[in-house]
Amino acid sequence: FYSEFNIRLLFYLLTQKCDFYLSNDLDTLLANFVASKFKSVKLIYDSHELFSELPELLNRPFVQAIWRSLEKYLLKRIKYSYTVSHSIANYYSNKYGIQMSVIANFPKFKPSPHSLIKENDKIIIYQGAVNKDRGIKLMIDVMQYLDARLYILGGGDLLEEMVHYTERMNLVD
Repeated sequence: FYSEFNIRLLFYLLTQKCDFYLSNDLDTLLANFVASKFKSVKLIYDSHELFSELPELLNRPFVQAIWRSLEKYLLKRIKYSYTVSHSIANYYSNKYGIQMSVIANFPKFKPSPHSLIKENDKIIIYQGAVNKDRGIKLMIDVMQYLDARLYILGGGDLLEEMVHYTERMNLVD
């Protein structure tokens, strides 16, 4: 799937006039990289996650090795890149010796007068897919030991199951 996607994306990019390419995660990077070299256009890499470490790849060592090889080859050759957290930037720095900028993907909290959340409340927000191997159940389990609220924003295969689990664990509040 990703091979075909990148071939189609490459041909599309080569036919478009632009000032720069912005590659959103590793799955679009190869096509953007090749197009940027072919057309002498700047490339910016936007890494939202550790793509080669996704749970969907952990039990697929051959596929994971392909992504890791692409990551190793390409990241060292990109001048402009950023990610969503310092921990991911540090990971890439330690693994590949590259420096990524950090643009956090969360807003500054500003409570409204009508909000149930107050300024000094401790909150934890999970934003993303509610799927297998994302740690959702563990996050819910841990809440019984924390003086904080967990907000899960997203949908996925396990959303309904996790809602029922939260109810069974008496952790709805």
